[in-house]
Order: sequence, then structure tokens, then C-alpha cells
Amino acid sequence: MIFTGERVVWHEMSVLFRTEDGGKSWQYVGAVPDMLTEGHSLTMGAAFINNSIGFMTIRSSEEPDIWRTQDGGKTWEYQELTEVPEYYSIAYAPEVHGDILCLYVGMEEYSEYGGTKAKYESTDQGRTWEYKGLVIRK
Repeated sequence: MIFTGERVVWHEMSVLFRTEDGGKSWQYVGAVPDMLTEGHSLTMGAAFINNSIGFMTIRSSEEPDIWRTQDGGKTWEYQELTEVPEYYSIAYAPEVHGDILCLYVGMEEYSEYGGTKAKYESTDQGRTWEYKGLVIRK
């Protein structure tokens, strides 16, 4: 679970909590992604594909801002995408489609599941992403 707060002028702090008993108890993991002393723009999405690997996407007007953890949220690494079309900067949390992760990047933040998006796929649990072209989501 990611709590966001201290929101001021499109910036906020995010903190991750983890459960291993279906939500009966929660453990504090830390600031997400490693931003204990500084805020970030608004959280667009977050998803874990297993107990260790998760993603967080942050609102950006310049380039897709995607973070990946492989240790349950203790540390986070910035994910770079190649071949990003001009003006496509809003990334959404990856979706699991069988053995493939799909990541969509849009030009605006208001239509996660609709409109034209740049599509990326990963077959290695999000370590690397391959650009698949522009798609229309409906």
C-alpha cells in the first residue's frame, strides 16, 4: 500500500507499507522511491507483480518517470525508456498480460485506459522495455 500526502503545488511524498498476512498487519517499508527528504510530482500508479518486484510511476511533463524495485520497496531504480515519442511523458503502472508486462505512456494524465498511447513490453519482469509503437486503448 502506498500512502501519499503533504501535497503542495503538484508535489507530494509517498510512503510504502507491506502486508504478509492479507492485510491484518502492516509493516513500514520506507519512502517511495527513496525520497524521504524530498517530494516528487503526483503518483500516477503503482503495482507489484510479486512480493519483491514493483513499479511506481510519477507525473511528469518532460519524460516518463518510472521506478522499479526488486527488493519489496526498500530500494528503487529509475527506469529509462527508449524511443519515446515527442510529448509522451505520462507513464502508468505496468499491467501483467501472461508472461509479458505492458507499460503505456500517454500525452496527458486523464485517460489511462483510453486514447493513443505509446506501448512498451517487457519479458524480463521490467528490467528492460521494448517499444512496440503507438496503440489506441479503448
